[in-house]
Amino acid sequence: MKIHVLTLLLSSSTAAMGASKRLPATSAPVMPDVTIPAGYYAKGDIDFGRTREVFVPEFTIDIWPFGLPGDQPVTNVSPVEAEIMCNALGRRLCTGDEWERACKGPKGTRDPYGEEYDSTRCRTEVPGPKYDNLGEIGRETACFSGYGVADMSGNINEWVSEPMDDAANAMRRHYLPRLRSGLPGSHRGYSKAKGGDQGQGSIQSRCAWVHSHAPGPFSVHDDDGFRCCRTTGAEVVPELYARRFLEAVSLGRHAMKRSISEELADSLLRLESDFGRTAETQALLGIAYSQSKRPDAREPAIKFSEEALALKPNDPNVRLLLGRLYLEYGLSEKAAGVLAPLKDGTDLRARTLYAAAIREADPREFRRRIDALHSENPDYPVTTTLLAYHLAVNGETEKAARVAKNLKARPSVHGGLEKLLRGSLAEGGFAGRSEMAKTVLNQVLGSPWPGDQ
Repeated sequence: MKIHVLTLLLSSSTAAMGASKRLPATSAPVMPDVTIPAGYYAKGDIDFGRTREVFVPEFTIDIWPFGLPGDQPVTNVSPVEAEIMCNALGRRLCTGDEWERACKGPKGTRDPYGEEYDSTRCRTEVPGPKYDNLGEIGRETACFSGYGVADMSGNINEWVSEPMDDAANAMRRHYLPRLRSGLPGSHRGYSKAKGGDQGQGSIQSRCAWVHSHAPGPFSVHDDDGFRCCRTTGAEVVPELYARRFLEAVSLGRHAMKRSISEELADSLLRLESDFGRTAETQALLGIAYSQSKRPDAREPAIKFSEEALALKPNDPNVRLLLGRLYLEYGLSEKAAGVLAPLKDGTDLRARTLYAAAIREADPREFRRRIDALHSENPDYPVTTTLLAYHLAVNGETEKAARVAKNLKARPSVHGGLEKLLRGSLAEGGFAGRSEMAKTVLNQVLGSPWPGDQ
């Protein structure tokens, strides 16, 4: 398996890295995968607190992170976008257990290649800027797990499908002293990633480690990518479509250092012309236009996103995207309607967005919902910021300050208080988020506003 895939990568590397980013014609699959048998594995790491036996049903996982063979993996993609991209190819994001089991291999090793850390095996401990210095898919020829899955340590973090939970938080608090010394340690509800980027060393590149650097479903980072899994036997898309889709996504990523761009929109429109519309391509077109700087982008952004939901009305990720887009454009009533089917589910993201959508129309129900959300997740900055803002504008400044007290500890983690506040509000898709953040800073935290950037 390894020799076959590496031969494909080496033979296609020159063509793939050219200006066109097109793959050469070949009968080999562009996204080779391997099936992992059903069975138990030892989840966790004794150095991080404990391990426990967990059963994982049979599944199939892509050998490589998402991207063109011979090119850098696709990064700067949010967890929601990553799920949609996997869905477009008949796949889904891997669960954390699937990812960790594939990484540890049949022997349950600490690192994908064995029990002893070796900085020469995978792309770890690499200095310098992350985005422009990512390794290409297939470059680390010794970085394979016992199941033949590649690049599961270093280079990029990889999103998995479920958010951070209490077990993941307990593991991080056990190992990281800063999480035991007063800084907020509960990241429940944050998106979760595995693998460790290229700057990590022997600990945070282990199979068991979990990364939590995004406070919501729409955050993006230069070193966050993903790979796809599927339930064994699930139908996949034709190989030609998979190739064209990968080319389109990679073109967009290189155009603006984002996976979603105007160039991606053009590529996806050509793809739909040849293969027909899908909910996933329509959703990605909506994102592409919503992030465009063109003055006429709002109408097509809404049009494509609405068409995506019409094609796949039961897809929660499509609902999340459209709901956030409506909120971003100030269409709160429409956002509430789209998000209503998700308002009482288990997804923290959807419940928070719905609460935001009804904030002005039904402030009493908003307060009930946001109180409940904050009680469940007091360190989640999106709900904390919303509740603090609501209290502040209603004259409950002292209570707002108590609610927002943990935000003062966040700058060292998130790179600036006002950046965190505005980032949290952006996660909720709120128009006028700078004014909302100013209110929290000035009335709640007593901090001077640094000015818009």
